[in-house]
Amino acid sequence: MSDETEQAETAETSIQKDWVQLLTAAQSIIKRWPNAGRALDRLTGGLVGHGKNALVARLHRYRTANLVAEAELAANASARPLPMVYDELVRQRRIDELSIDATRLTGETTSGISDDSEKAADKRTSDRWFQTFHSEAGMADEDVLREAFLRILTGEIQTPGSFSLQTLRVVGAMSQSTAQHFRRAVSVSIRLSSDGQDIHDARVPAVGGKLGMNCLEQDGLPYAVLQNLVENGLIHSELGSFLPYGQPIAHPSDPSTMIQLPVIHQDERWGLIPTRASNRTSGILVEGAAFTSCGRELIGIVDIEPLPKFKDKLVKHLFKLGLEVRPYVSHL
Repeated sequence: MSDETEQAETAETSIQKDWVQLLTAAQSIIKRWPNAGRALDRLTGGLVGHGKNALVARLHRYRTANLVAEAELAANASARPLPMVYDELVRQRRIDELSIDATRLTGETTSGISDDSEKAADKRTSDRWFQTFHSEAGMADEDVLREAFLRILTGEIQTPGSFSLQTLRVVGAMSQSTAQHFRRAVSVSIRLSSDGQDIHDARVPAVGGKLGMNCLEQDGLPYAVLQNLVENGLIHSELGSFLPYGQPIAHPSDPSTMIQLPVIHQDERWGLIPTRASNRTSGILVEGAAFTSCGRELIGIVDIEPLPKFKDKLVKHLFKLGLEVRPYVSHL
């Protein structure tokens, strides 16, 4: 047997294994999230719905096909300009690969997610959302942005309505440097949330001064970087807004009982205890730059950078404001 024959057989065996894994993942996804099959079909023109043959053809095409030759054939058949046809093929390949990866990733996380099929069935992702995703993600050729779109698609499959059209456009317009700056902003951020998903407030705290006066310059967020995040629709332009933290609120199921929302920083949940008795019922104003709705939607897909020195600065800053940090004990 020749080396070429062995390589071809190895490639074919690998493709067969891949489509089996994908079909298994897809079946699991569709069972739990009925809208997922429609989502993947809508993006790829039958990645899941056409079954084995479609999957094998797609996988084989991306490992062996010459897209230039394929574009030439399509351009000749349709009398359309070759560059236009080639560009469309490249964009569709990017979308197909994102869909394949999202299928795998969602299938891998299915067993760890509670079954909430009734809620999922009530939520629909619009055709317009898929069209916008196709347009924006198909243009992304930088790894960090493709990873962002992959996580967005996976999140939308699991929970329809998680990401708005505006958020898709914001990510599509990002540069790689802006994405890195946003990661740093999320890594230093604090937010109020009972479950980590429903965010009451999220902001870049002004630790040790004013954000507009470069108080976070040593932490990778000088004024110019913050302005870039403002221009990209990720944080609000008012860098010195305030919100009370450590403020008791009514328990959702028992209004007579007062609780406190946890503060989340670096994926840790904190309880804030006012050190001054006069502030026990009103909370203490914490200054910073609030994330926009798009920024809040994207917080959950960002890999946090460990910043232990900043964490120490933040704890001391909050203490100076009159808030002591303690491990959060849930009352929900």
